[in-house]
Amino acid sequence: MNTFYLHHIPCVLWGNPSDKIILTVHGNLSSKTDVPIQILAKIASAKGYQVYRRAGRSGVLLPAFSLGLALAELLSGMRKPTVSLVLGGGHSIGVPLAVSAKKSFIVPSATMTVHPVRMNGLVLGVPQTLSYFDKMQERIVRFVADNSSMKSERFRELMTATGELVMDVGTVLDGESAVKEGLIDSLGGLSDALDCLYGMITKENR
Repeated sequence: MNTFYLHHIPCVLWGNPSDKIILTVHGNLSSKTDVPIQILAKIASAKGYQVYRRAGRSGVLLPAFSLGLALAELLSGMRKPTVSLVLGGGHSIGVPLAVSAKKSFIVPSATMTVHPVRMNGLVLGVPQTLSYFDKMQERIVRFVADNSSMKSERFRELMTATGELVMDVGTVLDGESAVKEGLIDSLGGLSDALDCLYGMITKENR
């Protein structure tokens, strides 16, 4: 494991140099070297992959953690093969990030929480704030509908559902439900995601 800085951002790299790259991302409250990432790096490195924090040269496997919509839009526009894998819990912008890949997987025990846009810090009680929230939420709804099999109307319905979350609005989908709703393509684990990614790379190189 090597640590380094990329544009002043700390990064971690596992494995030997390879044309098969796995990009991992995480939210600002998690660790770059937490247990799930270390397990992923150990398994992937043994299969000849290099685990890295930036886009790969042949393909990208993307474990879905919360990150900005901008990254999800960037990934959805990539020409290279991309596969996402939802582990644990995906919520907030983690949902668009999961559907941004050309093929998405989720483990059965994982969950995806669909909820309205939120904001931390100072919020001004003016009409412009509500308008801003509506526009941002519409961007997310449109992105998810364009990059998954879920209709925008159904996504909004799940987003604004009441009675399921305590003191909150939204819906929690387990792995099977996420696939049934069309939010994620398939149930599967790390081996399934890696096999799919390698198959896509092989097909592209023919």
